[in-house]
Amino acid sequence: MGEYQQLIAILKLAAPRDETFDQRLLLIDPLKRRTREKHGLPLDQLRHLAGHAPEHQRRLSCSAARSAAGSWSSCGSRTPGSTWAPAT
Repeated sequence: MGEYQQLIAILKLAAPRDETFDQRLLLIDPLKRRTREKHGLPLDQLRHLAGHAPEHQRRLSCSAARSAAGSWSSCGSRTPGSTWAPAT
């Protein structure tokens, strides 16, 4: 729920309780938001980034990837100076 919806909900709850507020607040139009194109990293950069993740974060990523893909038997490991990638 966005800020606009929260404000309207609060004001609608306040009205029956005889709270005083400017009724014109209920007439505010929500802002129009533009959708943005989302950009992701290429696979080689993601693997490089994953190689520098702390161990506990790599374990979380592995379990999420295993459950999503259902095919990884293990997630591999990383030695210092190497890039980490899931075992296939």
